[in-house]
Amino acid sequence: MKKHIFENMEEVELLKIVTEYFRSNIFENHKSSSIKTHSKLKSYKINPIVVKYLSKILEKDFTPIGIAKALYYPRVLGTSINTSFGTRIQNMFVALKLAEGSLIKGMDIEFIDKIDGRKKWCQLKSGPNTINSEDVSPLLKKFTTVTNLARTNSLAMNNSDLILGVLYGEESQLSQHYSKINQQFPVVIGKDF
Repeated sequence: MKKHIFENMEEVELLKIVTEYFRSNIFENHKSSSIKTHSKLKSYKINPIVVKYLSKILEKDFTPIGIAKALYYPRVLGTSINTSFGTRIQNMFVALKLAEGSLIKGMDIEFIDKIDGRKKWCQLKSGPNTINSEDVSPLLKKFTTVTNLARTNSLAMNNSDLILGVLYGEESQLSQHYSKINQQFPVVIGKDF
């Protein structure tokens, strides 16, 4: 029972550290970058028809606030944070010493697994629907290339040492594309990861 409480205390402490890292290094950077990059009206190419339409959707009328939201929200909430999120999370793992950056092509991080004590090489993905059918073959090829290189160099590595780590979600939420990978290499998701 005491071990279970200790593990929960470690999890709570880690959650606090990760939350603070995310707030200061990801949220604050995104916020200041968004304000600096998108606060000047000159940088916008405005479609006068679409901006009126979007203003009416957002504010139920054509208003200055609706126009501002229609112009600003897509830039701040769009692809920029989604594109950089994976890299920022990878940097977080390394900065918090939860893992090391990997020098192996196709692997994002390396760490010692707390369950089996073996070194793991990991490709990171953010969520259970973040790959599509075209991503499966290249991912399997990367993993197979690393496995073959390990054999060539007489490294003690097996397929369970190469994992696809998914940051959030549950196993039942994984898309069918992940299940194809999981047939050869473990896909570890959410809390299990």
